[in-house]
Amino acid sequence: MNERGSRTEGALAVGLDATAGTPAVELSGISKAFPGVVANNNISLTVWPGEVHCLLGENGAGKSTLMQILSGMYHPDMGTIRMFGREVRINSPRQALELGVGMVYQHSTLIPVFSVLENLLLGSRGLILDRQGALKRFREYSDLLGVDIDPGALVGNLALGQQQQVEIIKTLWKGSSVLILDEPTSMLTPQAIEELKEVVAQLKQSGLAVIFITHKLHEAMEIGDRISVLRGGRLVGSTGPSVLGSADSSEIRRMVIEMMFGKEMRAATNVAEARDHITGKSMREEPAGRPVLELVDVSVEAQHDEAEVQGVSFCLHAGEILGVAGVDGNGQRELAEAIAGQRRVNAGDILLNGSSISGCSVSDRQKMGLRYVTDDRMGEGICRSLSVGRNMFLKRIGQKPFWN
Repeated sequence: MNERGSRTEGALAVGLDATAGTPAVELSGISKAFPGVVANNNISLTVWPGEVHCLLGENGAGKSTLMQILSGMYHPDMGTIRMFGREVRINSPRQALELGVGMVYQHSTLIPVFSVLENLLLGSRGLILDRQGALKRFREYSDLLGVDIDPGALVGNLALGQQQQVEIIKTLWKGSSVLILDEPTSMLTPQAIEELKEVVAQLKQSGLAVIFITHKLHEAMEIGDRISVLRGGRLVGSTGPSVLGSADSSEIRRMVIEMMFGKEMRAATNVAEARDHITGKSMREEPAGRPVLELVDVSVEAQHDEAEVQGVSFCLHAGEILGVAGVDGNGQRELAEAIAGQRRVNAGDILLNGSSISGCSVSDRQKMGLRYVTDDRMGEGICRSLSVGRNMFLKRIGQKPFWN
């Protein structure tokens, strides 16, 4: 098959236009197995400069493994990699960077106690600390991406969306011509996602080849010039600009859902419907009943540059999911920490199952069944130096049977 785009034996290929030029990346017959599982099975993929290539698939489909091979984290068991027409062997992340492959991971790799500029200079060739030259370079990249970040700000004080923008600037700083974004929207607010889309558009316009890993169909349709679908470690289909730019969106959605879930799901109108059909599950409306959690005119005092929470009231019933929306940094985290007992409530009351818990400790609230999952999973949610087992019981020290 000589068409421009992704291709593999037996895969569905739609609208892959043939255009002159040299691909930024060509993966041919890539396979990778781990004990008990084949993560990638004979995958061939072509990525072009100046385009956004979305790699779509459910969790566990093999998307991240494939890109970790391209970024030097893993070595393929079989297959070849070509960069701008030249066959290469990528043995390490350092070698991938030297070849122009940069990857932005789901979790930040920046050092929170360092400033933005210090993070960018860290790892620079020869550690040349030319501050004025670095500031000029930072402004050039910031202008290119259309972002406004203080280079002197501590990374730990930035919102997650801003940290991600710094990560992208860092890959450009190191000379990347191919940028991999691994599930970049998984921890972002809607506003930050819109800002990311604008950044990706600027990267595309500058001529970079962008690989956008996602399991969200609507994102792939909005952002991608090409979409390739992985299922069970195999590339099952691709679609290109001629279809994405001309076909009806509902038809594209059905086509991609068929790639993700099979022909029997062709009639499904979205991914959730297809997944529910396969698992036999569906959303059922539960009776409201008495509120499980109730906030009455709750106010939380701000610290440093945090947003102050004032007069928040709501009721949450059994069987409900309550969404708290807003641009990042407008009090969502402070409110959640106040409910969990990690912040003092200045005014109002919090009731759990009809009883006030405003004076209860974090431990008491946990015993009552109230748990808090932080948005900073790597920094606050787990201890990375401990095993999974130890992390599981770490917060239960002092409770049976872990009190010794």
